[in-house]
Formats: sequence, C-alpha cells, structure tokens
Amino acid sequence: MQAILAFLGANAGYVSIGALMLSVFCAGSMLKGEQVRKEEIREQLRDIEAQTASTMERVHQITAQLEAQDRQLVQEIEKTYGELAALSAEETEARRAKASADQQIRQATRRPAGYQAIQDIPGFHIRGN
Repeated sequence: MQAILAFLGANAGYVSIGALMLSVFCAGSMLKGEQVRKEEIREQLRDIEAQTASTMERVHQITAQLEAQDRQLVQEIEKTYGELAALSAEETEARRAKASADQQIRQATRRPAGYQAIQDIPGFHIRGN
C-alpha cells in the first residue's frame, strides 16, 4: 500500500492528468449517451406525430362520410314528410268528399213534411208474391 502511495506522491502530476482524462472520457460518454437518448426520443416523437396525422386524416374521412350520410338521411326524412303531408291532404280531401256525398244522400232520402210511407198507413199491407 505504501508503494502505491509513494508512486502516487511521486507522480502526482501524471495521476491528476490521468484522472482528468478519465473524467473527461466518462463525461463525454455520458453526454454521448444523453445525445443518443434524446435522438431516440425525437424519433419516437416523429413516429407519434406521423401516427397522429394518420389518425386525424382517418377521423376527417369518417367525419366527412358521416356528414354525407346525415345529409342524405335528412333529405330522405324531408321527402318522407312531404309524402306524408301529401297523403294527409289526400285523406282530408277524401273525407270531405265523403262527408259531402253523405250529406247529399241524407238530403235526397229526407222525406218531405207530411209524407207518410205506405207501410206506415194502418190497415195497408204489402204482400210478397
């Protein structure tokens, strides 16, 4: 042990230079490792950005498709409501025509005042042949 201490004492300048070189080497290795790690992180971020862009493009495509389908569905609904309105108008008109026809039939079959049917005359019977 004394030999090592004596060597270090006699060659203190060399030991200091060696320690300095070792520390610079270690620091450089650490910095290079950090640089490599940062580059890997940057690469991963680029991959994530590319995936995000791809995903956003797909979302835009899906949104456009859904909007087109919504517009088509709204048109179909509006068309159906138009058809229902036309059918409802036809039904209303048919009901009015029927009510008018019923009224005309009632007026035509109404007996005038003082009218008495033959069947209603006492003692008069119609025989079937």
